[in-house]
Parts: sequence; C-alpha cells; structure tokens
Amino acid sequence: MVGVTTPLYPHSWIFAGGRITKTDLRGQNFSDALGSDPQAIGVIELARSHAFRLGSATELGLDELAIEDLGSDSERGRLDLVGSLAVILTRTVQLDKASGDVVKRPLGLLLGPTLVAVVEDDDEFGALTDLLRTNCSRLAADGTAGLLHAVLDHVVDGYTAVLTELENKADALAEALFGDQPMNRAQQLEAFRLRRSLTGMRRVVEPMHDVTAKLTKAAGAEGHDLLDRLIPDRLQRDFADVDDHVAHAADILDGQRDVLSSLYETSLSLADVRLNMVMKKLSAWAAIIAVPTLITGFMGMNVPYPGYGHEIGVIISVAVMAVAVVTLYLIFKRKDWL
Repeated sequence: MVGVTTPLYPHSWIFAGGRITKTDLRGQNFSDALGSDPQAIGVIELARSHAFRLGSATELGLDELAIEDLGSDSERGRLDLVGSLAVILTRTVQLDKASGDVVKRPLGLLLGPTLVAVVEDDDEFGALTDLLRTNCSRLAADGTAGLLHAVLDHVVDGYTAVLTELENKADALAEALFGDQPMNRAQQLEAFRLRRSLTGMRRVVEPMHDVTAKLTKAAGAEGHDLLDRLIPDRLQRDFADVDDHVAHAADILDGQRDVLSSLYETSLSLADVRLNMVMKKLSAWAAIIAVPTLITGFMGMNVPYPGYGHEIGVIISVAVMAVAVVTLYLIFKRKDWL
C-alpha cells in the first residue's frame, strides 16, 4: 500500500497473530505496519469529509470515480470492483422518533485482501467502532470477508428494525378502521408519512439486495475473480443468510405498501358509507318535517273546509300530523334510515 498522508486515523487497528497489535495509528505507521507483516490486516473507520479532504481515499487505492461515488449523497447502492478492492455503497437507516421519518445516511465499505475500511457520514462517525473492534477476531478465521459480513449483518438488521416499527404504525391505523370510522386528518397525514418512508426504504433495500446477491454468488462465479479470492466458500452460507434477511425486508416493504393502499381504499369506502348514512338521515328527517308543514299549510288556507273555525278541526289536524309523523318515523327506522 502506498504511504498514507493522513496525519492520524483515530479509529484504526492492525490485526496480526490472532489479536489487535496496534490501534489509532498515524498514516505512515499504518502503511508500514501492513507492509512489514504480510499476515497483518488493517481496519479503518473514516468520516467522509476526513477521508476525502485529506486524500486518504486515493492512498487506499481508489480511483477518482470511486472517490466521487463515496462522497456523494445521492448514489444508488451497489458493488464495484476497483483494482484490488471491492467497493460497496449502501446506506444505514434510522427512524426519527420525533417526526416519524426515516433518516438515511451514506455508508461506504472497502474490502481488500488485507484491508477493511468503513466510510461513514460525518454525523455517524464512530457508530460502528464497537462493532469493528469486537469482531476483529473474525479476521483470523475468515479474513476480511468475516468482518464485512458482521458490518452488513448489522446494517441489514437496522433495516428490519425500522420496517418493524413502520409495520406497527400501519397496524395502529388499521385498528382505527376496525372501529368502523374513516381516518381523520391526523391519521391520513400519518398514512402519507408511512408511505413516503416505505418509498425511501425501498430505495435502500432493493440495491442492497443486488449487493448481497452478488456476494452470495461470488464464489466460483465467472467474472468475479476478485470476490472469489476475497470471500471464502465457507462464508457463502453467512452471506446467503444476510441476503435472505434483505429479501425478507423487501417482502415486508411490498406487504406494507399493499396494506397502506388498502387502508386508503377502506377509509374512502367507510367515508362514502358514512356520507350515505348522513344523507339518508337528512332525507328522512326532511320528509318527516315536511308532513306537518304540508298539513299546517293546508289548514291555514283562507277557504272553508270541514272543521274550519271549530275546535274539532284543530284536533283532527294535530291527530293527522302525529299519525303521519309517527308512521314515517317507524318506516324510516325499519329501513335503517334513522
């Protein structure tokens, strides 16, 4: 490896002889440690601005395109082969408790025969320190691919955790519909937020599925000589398990999108039913009120009629109104209009 000009790798480890021999090295010392021992493996955790501002990315053997991709916030997740390195672009996800939105942060993984580098978003720098340190022992048995598997497994578990929370939120909305009530404005906004979050998750999970599928099929695959060397056959089941978890996350995404679509349709149907019930009640009461209006209008005409000007006429008109109103009420009640 070419000498690294970075003044200091604050999160760096040299693993040799089954243990961590050096940590938190300066750039040149890191390169010297790897160069002096062919069995040594270097592990580095870098913040993106640190890596690209100080030029460490070029020193690690990356070309300009790889550097540009690792520094971009909008690159789609994928796996590229650059020289002797496998470069994986993906994202970590978290659910913001306050807003309910999914927060996505870029993550770059560099894998070589003697190097594992993690390039994190500046705000997340240090988030994987404990994971990298505690899993360094896997380097003795599985090489750099063992540590890569630990990182990917952790990232994919994060996808599942976020999707589980989104699933619980969707279930809570569904429970409200079981109360035979359409979604109110707040619930409609929550459903829209969930749909937006699921769309954002799809942009992360689907590319990761492509990456894990390539890693799973790497051994013995034509055109993947580098991956074939980096990933031993004994780890294929481990990477296949990660790929299965990603596939499961994709299935959850599809299911939840269908659930939210059903929630919208069901809510609209309930709103239509509720509107129809309101209209039927209004129509029924309008018909009931029209009867006394009709009778009093008839009785109020300035022309003689049976009972006109006598007490019996008032009694007859009131009796007719009462019978008509009660009859209409009973009819509408029986037809479930009231």
